[in-house]
Amino acid sequence: MAADGEASAESLRTRWQRERTARLEAEEIAERSLTNLYYQASTLQVVARIAEAANQSHELAEVLARTFAIIREAAPFETIQFYAPAKDDATIMVLGEDDPPAGAGRFAIDLRAASVGRRFPEGVDLPGRVLQTAGPVWGSPQRVGATAERARVLGDGTVFGFPVGSAGTVQGVIELASPRTIADVPTLVELAPAVGSLIAQVLDRLTRLNQMARRTEELEAAVEERTKALLVARNRTEALLRARTALFNAI
Repeated sequence: MAADGEASAESLRTRWQRERTARLEAEEIAERSLTNLYYQASTLQVVARIAEAANQSHELAEVLARTFAIIREAAPFETIQFYAPAKDDATIMVLGEDDPPAGAGRFAIDLRAASVGRRFPEGVDLPGRVLQTAGPVWGSPQRVGATAERARVLGDGTVFGFPVGSAGTVQGVIELASPRTIADVPTLVELAPAVGSLIAQVLDRLTRLNQMARRTEELEAAVEERTKALLVARNRTEALLRARTALFNAI
């Protein structure tokens, strides 16, 4: 009887452990699912806000400033910079001409000074790493292989970069930086491709607007030149008519 009781107790313990393990696994799966849903919802919300900002912006500097303000709510980066392909070589990134964000502090100004005029080929520093991988890069200056002057400004900080473009093409690189260590934020890393695509659309729109503006200016200049030529021709014709009339009258 004692042996039967021990066997029954062991069976109950085994059953309890099995049910407890199953319950813990179910809770873990539920928590993971809720976390994923939270990240997805957060990502969609941020992308929607940046999309609205992109649609309302008429200059690259404007959309960068709005994007920076939204991203800062998730991670305390202190500045944002845009790199574009060099005019003489699309495999090299160079800092854009836009000034630091309004109210930028000493860190932003120093980082820009350390970056302006530099050329970042594929694989070199954050801009080159993003260009090489065509994907987001998050890490310390040492991890991304920052150049000496930029590493001095960044110190023990953090940089986060992602490509501007779509379908694997890189039309530019967005860089966010902080002099402090910032743990990677999954939401930002996940939304980077969507944000890059939105900013690429802004660049395309600005390019088309600039092309239209140049064509309009060229057309206006051509019309003005043609108008001047017609006026000259008219004046010449009127002068000839006056001269002919005067000659007839003299005869």
